[in-house]
Amino acid sequence: MNDAPRARIFVYGTLKRGFCNHALLAGAEFLGEAMTVTRYGFYLGIDYYAPEAEKIPYLYLHAKHTEEATLVHGEVWEVSPPILQQLDRLEGHPNWYQRTSIQVQLNSEDTMTVQAYLRPGLPPDDYRPIESGSF
Repeated sequence: MNDAPRARIFVYGTLKRGFCNHALLAGAEFLGEAMTVTRYGFYLGIDYYAPEAEKIPYLYLHAKHTEEATLVHGEVWEVSPPILQQLDRLEGHPNWYQRTSIQVQLNSEDTMTVQAYLRPGLPPDDYRPIESGSF
């Protein structure tokens, strides 16, 4: 039996069920759908690894000064250390994204502290807000 601590991760984009990077969560435990407790800057922008592909979501601590922050919808997964390492590589942690502790509320109404990948700084001018909070 593996006693290594598992991390709870909030995913809001391509790691969610039905999206292209979800396979990286194989072996993780789905804890439920969730929404952030705090409002964040949530934007649609170019995928720098595949600029010809569809745009992807980016989560920022703050919205642009002229826009409203939003509550973000996603999923919470409990992951093993090897899966967390894969996710960190995908997200470029800590240089591209920074894995940060945030609070979310599960649909079961339980509030918990989880890790989420946030981009540092403010979004570029050409990024458009995802006002619905759902990607």
